[in-house]
Formats: sequence, C-alpha cells, structure tokens
Amino acid sequence: MNRRYRRKRGSTRFFVFFILITFFVIGMWHLIVYFIKDMDAFNIKKIEIVGQKNLDPVFLENLSAEFIGKNTFKVKKQDFIRKYENIVRVKSVIVSRRLPSTVRIEIHERLGVLYVKTPEGDFFPVDENFIVLDKADFYPAEDIPFANINIQNTSIQIGKAIENKSLKQIFQLHNSIKKKDINLSNNISEYYFKGKDIAFIDAHKGCRVIIGDTDINKRLERYIFLRDNQSFQKNITIDLRFKDQAVIRE
Repeated sequence: MNRRYRRKRGSTRFFVFFILITFFVIGMWHLIVYFIKDMDAFNIKKIEIVGQKNLDPVFLENLSAEFIGKNTFKVKKQDFIRKYENIVRVKSVIVSRRLPSTVRIEIHERLGVLYVKTPEGDFFPVDENFIVLDKADFYPAEDIPFANINIQNTSIQIGKAIENKSLKQIFQLHNSIKKKDINLSNNISEYYFKGKDIAFIDAHKGCRVIIGDTDINKRLERYIFLRDNQSFQKNITIDLRFKDQAVIRE
C-alpha cells in the first residue's frame, strides 16, 4: 500500500510541476509579446503571398496593404483571413509570421476543372466540388474543357455548388480519362450528351467520341488504343457503344 501511495504522490507531483512549467512558459511569452508590441523592429514591412495559381498576387497583397507599418503582434491572424474569405476562388488561408517584419499568407485556391456551358452561350468554371467560380476570362491559364449539360443561366449562382446528375457523370468520366491518359484529357475540348449517352470531342484528332453509359473504362481503353495506333480523318464520329467494336461514321 505504501509503495502505491508513494507512486501516486510522485505522479501527482510530476503533473503539478508540468502544469506550473506550462503556465510559466505561457506567461513569459505573453510578457515578451507585451514589450515587443511597441518595438518598431516588429512593424510589418512585407506581405508575402504564396500558393496562388490563377489569382493575381499583387491584388492579393493589396488586400492586406493596410496592415503595413503596424506591429505584427497587434494584428490578429484572423484580421488577415477576413480580407480573403469573400473571394470565391479562395478555399482557405493560412497566416504565419516571419519575424521580425514579414507576414506570410498561404492561399489555397479553388481551381476550375470544367466550364459549364449554358444554352445562352455563357460558360462558368466549376471546381472539383461543382462550386461555380467567377468568370475565367481573367484567367487565361485555366485551359479546361466545356461541359454541355443544358443548364440555364438562372440556375447558376457564383459561389454556390451546382447539383446536376449530368455534371457529376461528366466529372467522373473526366477523372477516369485523366488517370488513364493525361494527354487525351488535355486534348478534350467538350463533353456532352447524345441522348442518354455521354460523349466528348477530341480536339487533337478532330473527332467526336460516343462512350455510352456502361463499361466506361473498357470503352475508354478501346478508344485510347485506336487513338495511339490508327489514323483517321477529321470530323468523324467514333461510336463505342457496340460490344467489342468501334463504329466510325463521317
């Protein structure tokens, strides 16, 4: 019993000692911050933007320009984050201090994967979660295919996700093609539906490809084999809906 009692007393002392050390360290840190809050050496001189893909870094820097000259410990990280939280293309923001005078802002950006094409002739980029992004006219590097799903402009709202079965089917096909052949994926200009069957345009080969709605992976492999081993004329349609064959029509 005495040994157990001593062991418990030893554990309790260690726990109390750990708590005291923790409070001491926290207290010392707050004391240090209290003094350096009034030191000019810790005034913010540079806002460093990293991680962005399409967004203009100068635009992103200017959003936080008002904090230049302020002491880095007098500005909360959340104050920086609020400057970016209403930008649709910004998914998340991580703010860190690079003492003595730099603040680093890491932007995790939403990237367009498809343009949703409407009957009105407009197009809207959507990310992997089908969230509608602002118009990609300003982002020439965003070279992504169209998804023609016959959805009206009035059903699209920037910053909101599109709930559409056809868009999900196209996205799944697009991902499957990227995994199998990134070169083919980069050359597809548009996905669309022919009736209930999904199809796409291979801009490099200049042909339309009807995949259908079943055995997608097998049919993709068949087309990739044809694409790599056979030459064919422009403006043809390759129909892969038939078992173990490809029907080519002009």
